[in-house]
Amino acid sequence: MALRTRQHRPTGYRGPLDVPALADFTTRLRAASPLPVVSGVGISTPALAERVAPLVDAVVIGTPVVRALMTAPEQAPALTTAFAQTLNPHATTETRA
Repeated sequence: MALRTRQHRPTGYRGPLDVPALADFTTRLRAASPLPVVSGVGISTPALAERVAPLVDAVVIGTPVVRALMTAPEQAPALTTAFAQTLNPHATTETRA
């Protein structure tokens, strides 16, 4: 019996992010729970992360970085830095020895 090989792809929402709906949902969630609110679905660019950040306590970035690592590994560090600088303009880009 032959096994089918499956190409592994990163997960990730591929539709547009409805920022006003996220804001409404976050408001309802905060009313129901004292726990921190984290968002990561649909955040594909640093600009979008910047729009989402004021609505939540933390932003999760995964798929864009994984996708860069899989398709253009040399661009992944710059993309990661762009997300970090957008979310924390005072973040350092120094590397530790």
